[in-house]
Amino acid sequence: MKLKRYHVIVLREDGKQYQNRILDFLYVRKRMVILGFLAALLLIGNLAFLFLAARQGFLIAETRKAKADLTVAKESLSRVKDDLSVVERQLQGTEEKLYRLEHLAKEQNLSLPQLSLAGTGGGMSRNIVPKGSWDFEDPELRSIYQKIEDTKSYCNALVRETENLDSVLNPHLVSLSRKPSIWPVKGFLSSPYGGRPDPIHGAPSWHQGIDISAPRGTPVVATAEGIVASAGWMTGMGSTVVIQHGNGMVTLYGHLCEIKVSPGQKVKRWDVVGSVGATGRATGNHCHYEVHVNGRPTNPAHFMNY
Repeated sequence: MKLKRYHVIVLREDGKQYQNRILDFLYVRKRMVILGFLAALLLIGNLAFLFLAARQGFLIAETRKAKADLTVAKESLSRVKDDLSVVERQLQGTEEKLYRLEHLAKEQNLSLPQLSLAGTGGGMSRNIVPKGSWDFEDPELRSIYQKIEDTKSYCNALVRETENLDSVLNPHLVSLSRKPSIWPVKGFLSSPYGGRPDPIHGAPSWHQGIDISAPRGTPVVATAEGIVASAGWMTGMGSTVVIQHGNGMVTLYGHLCEIKVSPGQKVKRWDVVGSVGATGRATGNHCHYEVHVNGRPTNPAHFMNY
C-alpha cells in the first residue's frame, strides 16, 4: 500500500513565496522512531544500572556476611586449637603414666590389662554438637567439629581410665619393684641358707645367705629397686654392696672382684652393681647373697622367683 504524502508550504510575512520547504511526513516519522529508540535505550540503560546497583549491594552484603563467618570461623578454630593443645598435654601425661606402669609391670613379668573405653554405659556418645556451640550451620564444618568433639571425648575417657589404672596398679607395682625377686647372678647354688660346716675350718656354722658360683667377672645385678647403702670393703665379705629397698628390706652382695655403684646411688632391678669374685673370706669365685627383712636375715631362696 502506497503511503500518502503531505506537504507543508512556508510563506514569508509579506505574502511573497520564499524558498518553499516541503517537509516529508515520512521523514518526520523516521526521526520520531530514532528518538523513541534512543529513549528506549536510555530507559534500558537506567534499568540495567539499577539492576547492577542492586546486584552490587547484594554482593556487598554477601561479602560482609562472608567476612563475619570468617571471623567466627577464626574464633572457633582458635578454640579448637586450644582444646587440642589441652588434649595433647593430657595424652602426653597419659602416655608417660602408661609407659611407667608398663615398665614396672615388665620388671615383675606382668602385663597390663587392656584399656576398655566403652565404660559401664556403653559406647561413646555421638550426639550432634548443639547448634550454636561452634556458630556454624555448614554441614561439613559441623561434621568436622563433631569428629573433634568425639576425639576429645575419647581422649577424656582414655585419661580417666589411665588415672584409674595408675591409682590402682601403681602402688602395687612400686611395692613389687622394691621387693627382691630375681637371681643376682647367673650361676648355680653352691651353698644354701642355714646351718653348714664352715668352708675354711669345717666347724658347724650358720650361713645367713646363699652362695652362687659363677666365673670371675660375671655381672652381679640388683634384685630390686633401691638405694645403695654402702659399697666397699667389709670384713669377711671382701668387696660388698648393700642396697636398701624400703619397707625394711635390705640385700647384700659379697665377695665381688669389682664394684660398679657408689653409696647413695639409686638402682633398679637388673642394674649391674658389681662382678663375681673371691675377695674376703672365700675359697673360690662366687657371689654371697643375703636378704634381710626388718633387720633379720631371711632365706634368699624365697625371693628368687626367676
